[in-house]
Amino acid sequence: YVGRLFVKAGGKPVEILTRLNEMAGFPPNEEIELYEVSMKFACAIVE
Repeated sequence: YVGRLFVKAGGKPVEILTRLNEMAGFPPNEEIELYEVSMKFACAIVE
């Protein structure tokens, strides 16, 4: 885990991968595996 990276929907994959490699300390052209983590939180309002 190297951190969070919020990207725009129109972001170019090459730019995103370059930034992720930089965050991890890898060379810009290093092949990496990406995983998406989706977290949903339940919210209850108690009156």
